[in-house]
Amino acid sequence: MTGLKLREENRALKEENKVLLAEKPKRKRKVNAAPPEELITHETVIVINTCKYGMMMEMFPSKDLLNKLLPLSPTPFDSVD
Repeated sequence: MTGLKLREENRALKEENKVLLAEKPKRKRKVNAAPPEELITHETVIVINTCKYGMMMEMFPSKDLLNKLLPLSPTPFDSVD
């Protein structure tokens, strides 16, 4: 008797699972997947300047770098020293 009850319960669960799978919402595709034009322009300017100057600025500089004291008389870039 218990075997028959288990089979019926199993069938009912399988039917319930089929109904739940059929009613499950499908994934929606994003219509606006492309980034905004301003962001593309900004990224392009960054890439051009990076190639031109060959460097990138640190986005989040360390605390030590910000607290560093500047020299009183810095050496000019065009000097031999």
